[in-house]
Amino acid sequence: MVKETRHIFDLSDVKALRLRCECCGREAVQSIQKTEVKKRCPFCNQDWENEMPGATRGTNYNLVRNIQILLKTDTPRMTVRFEIDGEDS
Repeated sequence: MVKETRHIFDLSDVKALRLRCECCGREAVQSIQKTEVKKRCPFCNQDWENEMPGATRGTNYNLVRNIQILLKTDTPRMTVRFEIDGEDS
């Protein structure tokens, strides 16, 4: 018999976001409502985004911004839920 553990959550369950720099390894932890994705790491100043023409922001910025917008929606037409593996790797 095989047993799998899965955890399912939706955006309203997320209390904070951890923005981890792949260069220095440090994390900026912010409440989801106040999360601001910087263009550079606040600790080591490593670029987190490439310069984009027309002041377009990167995908991480857009993801966080869209999560914030979805959480402010009073009457969503659907709910986005996430399923994560609960097993140890």
